[in-house]
Amino acid sequence: MKDDVEDLLLKGSILDEQTKYEEAIQFYDAVLQLNPEHEKALLNKGLALISIQKNNEALQIFEKLISVNPNNFFAWVSKGVVFNQLKKYNEAIESLDKALLFDPNSGYAFYNRGIALFALGKPEDALDDYDRALTYNPSHFIAINLKKSLVLEALGQFEAAEEIRKSIKAKGMKHDNHDIVDEMDAHTFANILKNTQLVNNQINFGKFVLRCSNGFEDIIQYNHKDWQLLGKTHQYIIPLLAGDLKLAIQLYYNVSNFWRLFCFSKINGVSGMLFSVNLSTEKDAKGAIFLTQKLKFSGRFTGNEKLAAAHRRMKQSIFAELLRKLHYDVTDNNDVILGIFDTNQGKFVNTTPEKFLEDFIAISILKGHFMGNKGYELEIMPSYNRIQKLSESYDANIDPIKIPEKFVEQKGKRTISLSIRYKVLIRDGRKCVMCGRSPEDGIKLHVDHITPYSLGGLTAFENLQTLCEECNLGKGNRFSC
Repeated sequence: MKDDVEDLLLKGSILDEQTKYEEAIQFYDAVLQLNPEHEKALLNKGLALISIQKNNEALQIFEKLISVNPNNFFAWVSKGVVFNQLKKYNEAIESLDKALLFDPNSGYAFYNRGIALFALGKPEDALDDYDRALTYNPSHFIAINLKKSLVLEALGQFEAAEEIRKSIKAKGMKHDNHDIVDEMDAHTFANILKNTQLVNNQINFGKFVLRCSNGFEDIIQYNHKDWQLLGKTHQYIIPLLAGDLKLAIQLYYNVSNFWRLFCFSKINGVSGMLFSVNLSTEKDAKGAIFLTQKLKFSGRFTGNEKLAAAHRRMKQSIFAELLRKLHYDVTDNNDVILGIFDTNQGKFVNTTPEKFLEDFIAISILKGHFMGNKGYELEIMPSYNRIQKLSESYDANIDPIKIPEKFVEQKGKRTISLSIRYKVLIRDGRKCVMCGRSPEDGIKLHVDHITPYSLGGLTAFENLQTLCEECNLGKGNRFSC
């Protein structure tokens, strides 16, 4: 019988390592049928249940284990972990206090007690526990220090929090761990946005203004989750004729394993994602994040697929042209560029946090209007239905208009690559070469052709310059002196 038990436990443990938790539980249950009080089987089953988010069942297993052996350290510390998962933080602290009686040097117990103390509004006590956890378990340097940085932010010690994140990032770079580096950069970016406010609580579209108010209680996507880095900092209500448009800006690690900034909306029971930018894939080797996104629509239509594709291209073209007229930086390839963020210095290169936030929200709202399935239309914009009727006049049998080859060849050369933009901005000292202002003066910088492209100017490093928005608009289609 002993050999049978050991064999079953070994098979269950192997499945655990392969993250096949439900299959592993079957082997632990087989052990418990032979011996209902087998401590190792009870513990392993409880831990497997935690891994598949069956916390209430796990709690029952750990209570059973404690009834078998009240001095089992692992049962008490695991029970504390479950209570943390269930957000029963007082009960978590009681269990973890008990665990520390049996092992006063358990970094794991101090770490989890720190989580509970922070959740109960005791950040100073949480910091003490995280320091103890680091003392007894230095191999978990990254996880523990990340928690410490969040506590320091809550205490208003932003510089200290950022220093910790830099130390974590340095450790990640040393071991070539890009996931850790990306996570620290995402936290740095989130910290800046959390300390940024919309100017005058309004969104500007050229000469039009949308007023908004802060905060709401509705659940939209992941605004209620602890791992969503912006929490409920940027939640806005915008009154429209159709009703109150609620927006939630969120930053998290998505299912594609990228850190991404999203704008979600909800109005009259209709909710969805409006717009997003990727913080992971658009980062160069030197740590500059290019906050850019292709303007495209993915609506599905029944019927002629060519008609549907033409419909999407028309919306893309109209939307991109509208953004250009509103002075957003949109390339010939219909990529909108919201800014460049230097992760090493922890600041924007060519814009301000306030301007980036406003631009991101404005483009999200406009895109939702064009999408047509988000439950609202903007009164200041042409109706989506009118755009749809335009697309219905498309004749799939008409041959595409023939464009002169020389024009086609030249067209692709106008777009300034992201890396060249960054180099020009750095070369010009992150200042407008005409007026000398920088993002610190509250303006946004553009990279522009010195000799206009339309007048034969090349898209080359030597023919590019940094201009602020005002100087760029004032220059127009003229040579720079």
